[in-house]
Amino acid sequence: VWKYTVSDKIRSSPSIADIDNDGKREIVFGSDDSNLYVLDSEGKLVWKYSSGEKIRSSPIIYDNKIAFGSDDKNIYILDSDGETIKKYSTNGLVRSSATIYKNYFVIGSGDGNLYFFNNKEILNVTLGSGIYSSPLYLDTDGVIIMTSEGKIFIVSPTNIEYIHDLDAKNASSSLALGNINIYPTIAGQIFSEEGNSIYSKVFTLSVQK
Repeated sequence: VWKYTVSDKIRSSPSIADIDNDGKREIVFGSDDSNLYVLDSEGKLVWKYSSGEKIRSSPIIYDNKIAFGSDDKNIYILDSDGETIKKYSTNGLVRSSATIYKNYFVIGSGDGNLYFFNNKEILNVTLGSGIYSSPLYLDTDGVIIMTSEGKIFIVSPTNIEYIHDLDAKNASSSLALGNINIYPTIAGQIFSEEGNSIYSKVFTLSVQK
């Protein structure tokens, strides 16, 4: 058992993967102190990367690359040594966490755009209101995402399919349970979706302010 202390809150969920192909898994997470941290399996710092603002986006690791967003309104792709491969600018806080769709990372921004990006290009799809939840890989049709106004879309780089309006502000990411997607909201309600049909309000939660 070990403990590693940073200088501010950790609101980013850690990702664990062997990022440098040495046969050992690293732990990668962001902090409100503006740093992305990489620790080894014994809790020792491998490297850290400063974005200059809070990092509440949870990093995703794919093909030895690390993608995440920051409150500096930028999206980052780093290599396994912490060097910047790409840095893309948006016009809003990036607190959404990325997923993978085909050969793209996908992440939302407070500027109302869903971004499909890799080390060669970035494509944006405008959904009209801030995106703070995280996209969920659906299938080859695209990713499913909920905006801050409670609107649900299936999105790919070339298509937007409007699914439903929950008439509730989103406070969290969707969660896949088999073929059912769960959407928590700021009002403490949880809605379920199976296929394209919102069919029930499951129960009500108390939301910690």
